[in-house]
This record gives sequence, structure tokens and C-alpha cells, in this order.
Amino acid sequence: RNLLSIKKVLDYISAHYREPLSVKELSGLSNYSEYYFMKLFRQYTGKTLVEYINDFRMEKAKYLLTHSDAPVTEIAMNVGFNSTSYFIKKFQQANEISPHKYRKSMGQSV
Repeated sequence: RNLLSIKKVLDYISAHYREPLSVKELSGLSNYSEYYFMKLFRQYTGKTLVEYINDFRMEKAKYLLTHSDAPVTEIAMNVGFNSTSYFIKKFQQANEISPHKYRKSMGQSV
């Protein structure tokens, strides 16, 4: 039952990562308290909810950076970040390279 609840939430994140996602909303999908949901989520994924969502969004952003000519600002918004500067900061922390340099290093020019 726990695994099914977490799988349901992961599927929901996959379908709605562009939208703002809250612990309250996602724990509601699992029918667990926020506290218990967070504990379960970390147990099953090895990450906090925020880490998981940010990592998921980063993977989508990397794909868009290398498969589209969309500006970084547009990509940030498309993957669910409402602040380009926060997106760039998180991208750089996760990849040790800026989105612009990542795109360049992957052969995509803008």
C-alpha cells in the first residue's frame, strides 16, 4: 500500500511538474499526513520531496536545453520554476555548469 501511494505521487509529479506542487497537495494524494508522507517519500526515493521535484525538473530542462532553441527563461518556466535566477542557481548547483554553458557543451547553440 505504501509503495502504491508513493508510485501514485511520482506519476502525478511526472504529469504535473510544470505546475506548483505542494507537500499538502501531494500528501493528500497518498492519504497520509504530511509528516508521514514526507518520511515515506524519502524512504522510497532516497530524496526529499523538494529534491526529487527539482531533480525531475532539471532532467526536463537538460532535455529542452539540448533539443530546443528556447531561451533559458522560457525553459525555466516550462519546467516549473517561476524564477529564472533560482532555476539558474539550482541548475548550476546540480550540474556544476550554467544552463548556457551546458547547452553549448552539448553542441546546441543559441
